[in-house]
Amino acid sequence: MEIILDSILISIEIVFLFLYFFILGIFFRKTFLQKRTELGDIVETNILGFFFNFLFLGIINIFSPTYPFFVIILPICLAHSIQDILYFIKKIKIQNNSCLLIFLLLTALPFLFWISNLGLAELKYEPIYHIQKVRWAQEYPLIPGLANLSLWLGFDSSLFLQIAFFDQIQFFTKIFRSFSGYLLTLGFLHFFAMPAYRFYKDIEPELSDIIKILFTPILINYCFYLHPGLDTDLPTIIFGSFVSVELFRNIFEKKNNLSFLLICLCLGFSSKLSFLPTALLTLFSLFYYYSFRFIVHKYENRIIFICIILGFSLQLFRNVVLTGYPLYPFKHFSISLKWKVDEIEVEKIAKDIKSYATGTTANDYNINSEDFKKRKSEWIKTRLFVQHRRIETLYPILLGLIGIAYILFRRLANLKELAAFLLPAIGQLAMWYFISPTSRFAVWAFWWVGAGLICYLVKDIFSKKYLPIFTATIVIFSFSIHVIDSLGQKKNMLVFSPVSQKSRVPNSFVTITSTKLQINTPHNNKPCDDCSLPCSRTPKDNLTLLNGNEIESGFHLK
Repeated sequence: MEIILDSILISIEIVFLFLYFFILGIFFRKTFLQKRTELGDIVETNILGFFFNFLFLGIINIFSPTYPFFVIILPICLAHSIQDILYFIKKIKIQNNSCLLIFLLLTALPFLFWISNLGLAELKYEPIYHIQKVRWAQEYPLIPGLANLSLWLGFDSSLFLQIAFFDQIQFFTKIFRSFSGYLLTLGFLHFFAMPAYRFYKDIEPELSDIIKILFTPILINYCFYLHPGLDTDLPTIIFGSFVSVELFRNIFEKKNNLSFLLICLCLGFSSKLSFLPTALLTLFSLFYYYSFRFIVHKYENRIIFICIILGFSLQLFRNVVLTGYPLYPFKHFSISLKWKVDEIEVEKIAKDIKSYATGTTANDYNINSEDFKKRKSEWIKTRLFVQHRRIETLYPILLGLIGIAYILFRRLANLKELAAFLLPAIGQLAMWYFISPTSRFAVWAFWWVGAGLICYLVKDIFSKKYLPIFTATIVIFSFSIHVIDSLGQKKNMLVFSPVSQKSRVPNSFVTITSTKLQINTPHNNKPCDDCSLPCSRTPKDNLTLLNGNEIESGFHLK
């Protein structure tokens, strides 16, 4: 009974998040886009709400902690958008969209309960800094030089702000578990439920519908590997996949969806810096393909560009405040500030990340040595051929090779369009290969190439009549992969013994620096987790505050 009640609780929280962002999204569409919402827009509207909440929290957190009473934004947006919400409900009845609604419920509800059950598994997060970042956002405004306390605290993500905000609302008891479930449910609606409905209703399919369905295997895969948790890889993968489909729709299907595409770009970048190649090269592709026409094409796009510029600027500003580096831990761009992290320290943590991503240690990381090149080559082979890694890399590569051969043989795509579509993915894959060959930094790019190129062949093989069979095959394949990967390992399709979510407070002592600053330090180099702030595993003796005893003033090295 406990497992059922806990699963229902997580389901309720996921639904609440969906409705919360949906209401904010309707407000955003009405205020900035001057559009009303249809049933087919529910995913896009949720993303708009997610983006609006990120801008709101990002600006608020510059001046104050993310207090729970900021939830007042919800009734304000609700009151302002009540007519549009009533219009949305009315349109469902008038346009006889009940069939679509029923189909979405029949497909989404089983997934919702299943993902809620998986949410009771062991929490996945980086104990060095994830929970600490959430706690800093809850207790303090944005702290200058926070990375001087711990280099890992210099890494920022909009995900931490969102979780910090909802974690304080009394309604939420399992937000660390339900937020990743919300993102996966949103992805399921977009990549499976919506296109599956078109196939079910025998509506003429578009290539982008097939691409969406082809993202289902990797989506299901990460239901097991990144849920439940606070990992910033999940939103990056979700938004990166959104960008790939929207860029395809824009270039090959001539859809005017630039606003949504750019918002997904901004959300991907604000989630994790490793998204930068995709963000920059997608913008380059748009300029290359459209020149400057798309910037001033419509009033809607000009408004969105202002919001997008604000979103990107906000994330860069946060990086500078935390570290002194806009693209931390990239050391070559910095601003001379009193709290700027020492360049040697930045280089050290960048090296640690690269060594982790190549299966080596920081001491062994020497890109010019033959031994390192050999070990890196062996490491990359494991990313491609190890059983549970193939779904992330090898399978989409094979699909892409088959797809490009078919496209070139049949001359199905303009080379300029093809180059504009593939450039961001190729750039992300180049970063994966040369800098960080671990799939979580580029898995969306692998499937960008695979799904985006094989879709032509799939459409020619499966007529409208047989696309539902193709969809069912993809679902079976998605779960079969997990069953095969779990052979010899303990990976369950369902959770029968919930793992309790307790505060993880390590035994600690107080370190007093030479500047009289008191810092909580866990025993035996344990991670800080829920330890009281400020906390550091390795506090520096010359660490001090910028202004007397005020932590809000920030940290620097004396």
